[in-house]
Amino acid sequence: MSATTPRRGLRARVAATSVRARILSVVVALAALSLAAAGLTAHSLQMRVVDARVAADLRASYSEFQHLATDGRDPATGDAFTSPRALVRATMQLKVPARNEGMIGFVDDRLAFTAAETTALRLEDDAELLAALTAPGHETHSHVRSLTTDRTTYTYLVIPVVL
Repeated sequence: MSATTPRRGLRARVAATSVRARILSVVVALAALSLAAAGLTAHSLQMRVVDARVAADLRASYSEFQHLATDGRDPATGDAFTSPRALVRATMQLKVPARNEGMIGFVDDRLAFTAAETTALRLEDDAELLAALTAPGHETHSHVRSLTTDRTTYTYLVIPVVL
């Protein structure tokens, strides 16, 4: 057997690598870690901004609904709203959902109204969402919730109506 064997240990290979190559490897690794950390931080911050914007939009929708319920008039009769069905129907007719929004209206725990056909997000097509929204248990106050189904994650506003 000769003095130099074809198998060299890790130490021997590292020692054979130039100092310049080792420094370059460390710099590249640190740069990759820094970029990954910056990317994750930016993603996290952007998700918080989006969540805050969605919550603000839902609060604005709630305010509009509340205003319609207290001061609005039923378009069918011209009088104040006398039934939850009429209020939900009027809201569904007046509200125009954005591209990433959808609307469905329930009366007596049953799906009664869906958004206009031009609405891109068809909530009524997600059976898991409908099952969660029609589950037993009556809501007593308005609140924002999130639900993840096989299709997507929804953030939605529940507004119980009692007149």
